[in-house]
Amino acid sequence: MQMYKNLLLLQNFKVYLFLIIVLFSCKKDINKENAIKNEYSMSYKIYNYSTNIEIFYPHIRKKVKIQKTDLPIKSCIVVNTSTLGFLQELNLINKISAVCSPKYIYNIDIQSNIKNNKILDFGNDQNWNIEKILTSDIKFIFTSYNPNFENSYTLLENSGKKIIFIEEYRENHPLGKTEYLKLFGILFGNESNSFYKFNSIKNNYNRLKILASKQKFRPSVFSKIMYGDIWYIPKAQSVTAQLFKDANLNYLWNDIEGIDSKALSFVQVYNKAKEADFWLDVSDVETKNQLLAQNYFYKDFNAFKNNKMYSLIGRKKNDANDFYESGTVRADWVLKDIISITYPDLFLNYNLIYYYKLK
Repeated sequence: MQMYKNLLLLQNFKVYLFLIIVLFSCKKDINKENAIKNEYSMSYKIYNYSTNIEIFYPHIRKKVKIQKTDLPIKSCIVVNTSTLGFLQELNLINKISAVCSPKYIYNIDIQSNIKNNKILDFGNDQNWNIEKILTSDIKFIFTSYNPNFENSYTLLENSGKKIIFIEEYRENHPLGKTEYLKLFGILFGNESNSFYKFNSIKNNYNRLKILASKQKFRPSVFSKIMYGDIWYIPKAQSVTAQLFKDANLNYLWNDIEGIDSKALSFVQVYNKAKEADFWLDVSDVETKNQLLAQNYFYKDFNAFKNNKMYSLIGRKKNDANDFYESGTVRADWVLKDIISITYPDLFLNYNLIYYYKLK
């Protein structure tokens, strides 16, 4: 009996020793791999293993594994317009073989390639032409994640396609969006340039932030408009609020925690913002009269009376708006627009890029 107990203890010890060795080996292997650290972005992580690249999306709990033998990407399908901004910034437009919803694309070179059939039209971004995608020899698809498309994802992946999710809209810092440049650089074999571009935009953004921080008077600001009976106000940790903070503005809803929006009534917004200095991100209208046609009581805000209202249509053509392309990447340009509006003496003769003053 004692011999049996000793034998059992020995077996348990061997098992325990084996587990320690395995765990130590795994830890050692993990340390060998290059987990690329993000400074701002929280919606994706890249792991650079010896034979593959792994992209992990913590918000949707998904992993995408790409064999290095398939890299760099030479051809791709782009579903969402924000991806185009990153490819444009890295001079990779020639890698785009197909797009969805071309009417929403602002870039003139891409539009020209679509017109000349160098870039194919694969349907609507909410209703892909799956048959065209399946029969094409294009392996890589860039899109944002939609849980309603799970069946389509499975079908495409089973056919050998590789779906890469671009989730920049989940970020709560403008530079978190910009940092997706690193991902594109790695996938397209343009890593050094992508890191250089990111650092250049980041440094310019932070210089602007420091410049604004030296201004003693902080104008008050609010944003958005009514949709139906609801006014969706960005919360304190949203990208919009972060931009206002970095522009050294007094954002009136900076006390509401969260990264999304707060649903308020017109009266709630009016009571707090009626005397605000600036009203930014005012829908996509060009004139104050167009705004009044939606809600006549907008005229009671001081920002309306003092002609300090700006919409994001500085680069808008028909249904296409460059704010959702290059503006996704160029956080520094967006911030400079805001600072130049609210502190006009800092940038004399500056022409706004994305923002537009209502007439």
